[in-house]
Amino acid sequence: MPLPFKHLADTDNRLSIPAVDNVLERFVALNQTEGVLTEEQILRVATDQSKVNISLQHYTINARVGGDMNENNRLVKQAQDRVEKAKLVFTTCAGEWRPHSSEAVAEATFLN
Repeated sequence: MPLPFKHLADTDNRLSIPAVDNVLERFVALNQTEGVLTEEQILRVATDQSKVNISLQHYTINARVGGDMNENNRLVKQAQDRVEKAKLVFTTCAGEWRPHSSEAVAEATFLN
């Protein structure tokens, strides 16, 4: 099922972090009733996981791979696999093109 949007952008990263989490929260609520995507197809990318809403941190790459790939290079392949399987990626502009991202992210829909 194609999603009805491609990008939502805010140029001020200080404002976009809570905005991204608010959109993710709303999507999660909608997804619980509509079943649009599986949990594994939803991903929250963050350069600083501590800034992600606590109730949404289990959607982050770090949570999905069990650690910080910047501290453990063995997690990079797992992170790339998670990104490739994602259909909807929520991020700020700071997290959109992390150095460890694969080209597969271009096929996922980003909300930033």
